[in-house]
Amino acid sequence: MINSIKQSFCSCWSSCSDSNSDYALVNTRAKVSEHDSSQEAVSKTRPISSFRCRNVSKIEKQNTSIISLDLSQKSTTQFEEAQLISVNFHIDGKTFTSINGNLRDEELSENTKKLHEFSIKILDCEGNRCIHEPDKIFQKNLMRCINEGMVSFYKISVSPDKIHTLYKKTYREVFGDDFNIPTCMEFARYIKYDIDDRDRIDSHIQSCKLIDSIQDAPEFSDVAILAIKSTDIIHEFIHIAHGICLNKIGTGSIYFAQFNQLLEFYDLCSNNYRLVVLREKLS
Repeated sequence: MINSIKQSFCSCWSSCSDSNSDYALVNTRAKVSEHDSSQEAVSKTRPISSFRCRNVSKIEKQNTSIISLDLSQKSTTQFEEAQLISVNFHIDGKTFTSINGNLRDEELSENTKKLHEFSIKILDCEGNRCIHEPDKIFQKNLMRCINEGMVSFYKISVSPDKIHTLYKKTYREVFGDDFNIPTCMEFARYIKYDIDDRDRIDSHIQSCKLIDSIQDAPEFSDVAILAIKSTDIIHEFIHIAHGICLNKIGTGSIYFAQFNQLLEFYDLCSNNYRLVVLREKLS
């Protein structure tokens, strides 16, 4: 299945330890439709009550704004070859399924004008609550993705006529008109490390720590799914907590999703992928 994923739409397919490698992503699955699937089967993620959580009631009474994720409320986005089940999120009582990511998200922007500082609340299917507070870089950069869209500020200087070292074709032949649109990797590293230039990506990551499961990934960490026999990256995302991920699908939109839903989307099982936490180079 790895070979078909490689030719599909959200495989970065480059070494996370080779500073000279090219990061690639082929986006051939066009989004077809989206529908609410709040009543679908619940996730296999462990209940939040099994984790040590912060004082939720205390934080809720403060003036901090909250992005709320209710794991019982899902939406399904249909692509040509697969569907993604994502978690709906709520801001000031309004429900959203995704973030545009590339362009200014007009509807979200209207609802996040005062969202300069925020926490993320997760409500599991058993009613357990937990709140997680991202750092200032995460907050600032996610708001910029919403209010401006990555295409407006992310620096991609690659020529469409440049030959891609992996595919031996030009970037335009590989990516089509999306050759200059940020990918899952570029989104994750912008959110986590404030990298807004594709030319800086390769030299920024110092090491990759192999982990046994997504529950071993720290809060708000940069996580990559690797091919089983190489360091080729299949997908990269930010792990919020408890298996909840924030990720950009291909060159498309940004979604909150549970990790097992990402595995289903990429048709992965335990014997054909590995997980690593990426760490930035210390200055």
